[in-house]
Amino acid sequence: MNTKQTLNKLVDERLQSILNKMNEEERDRLDNAPPLHYQTISINFAKELLSFIRPKRDFTFRRKIIYGIRSQFDPVTTFKLIEAWNPQDTDEGEITWNIIRAYVPGLISIGTVIHFAKEGGYTHE
Repeated sequence: MNTKQTLNKLVDERLQSILNKMNEEERDRLDNAPPLHYQTISINFAKELLSFIRPKRDFTFRRKIIYGIRSQFDPVTTFKLIEAWNPQDTDEGEITWNIIRAYVPGLISIGTVIHFAKEGGYTHE
């Protein structure tokens, strides 16, 4: 198993562990969340943007990044993107999941992520 496969397996296992801790009502709420009206970026583009953003421990900063990514993707994809960008220990992984669950549409958009990526050197080609 190569490094990428190992990392994907660990992220999947961590996500499953967190999901198992959620009660059934919370899972139903996420499963029945309204669909995104549109998705304007691809997963690869999101990964590219995140590669220009230096992870910080600041909660407010991380929440902005998570909400920006969540504005484009479902909760599970958002979690996987954030974990690949900034792997966390179990406690912080749970904090990330709680931030994703608390997402309110319209507060922060993908534009915030693009802004921070540009600060890190991203240029639109």
